[in-house]
Amino acid sequence: MTGQSAACMKETIREIMLNMDKRMQLVAFQKALQSRSDITMETLLKAHRAQLEILVALKTGLPDFLQQESDVSSSDLAEIFLNSRCRNPSCRSPVPVWIGCDVCLHWCHADCALRESYIRNGRSATGSQGTTEMQFHCVACDHPSEMFGFVKEQGHERETTL
Repeated sequence: MTGQSAACMKETIREIMLNMDKRMQLVAFQKALQSRSDITMETLLKAHRAQLEILVALKTGLPDFLQQESDVSSSDLAEIFLNSRCRNPSCRSPVPVWIGCDVCLHWCHADCALRESYIRNGRSATGSQGTTEMQFHCVACDHPSEMFGFVKEQGHERETTL
């Protein structure tokens, strides 16, 4: 793959991701990626760098991974694709646990949620008036969700995190 064709492909994918009229096309790509059981760490590390960036951008829904100059290593990109590394560009640490919103089903890396104060005390919806509880305030919809715990792996439909 030439540098020019890789840049053209990345720009085309970026336009699809940023165009709200093409949202269903993006969701279709994401569903296709989710159903692929043959995409492993080994196959990702053998992929062309541009292909890997496109795969990660499509899976995460974040066009930032399609930038011309990226300091993210290929192994980090592969781990982000496999949900074993945080996709937050300012974090990128190994992902031990996730926390999810019970309304929009958005998932967030627990360390990022703690660092950015998305996990904090909030007014209890079920307790007596004036009581507080630890809550996750969703990054996507800002809904406060009661903290029931954390999960090691996300169990959700991919399009729910867009």
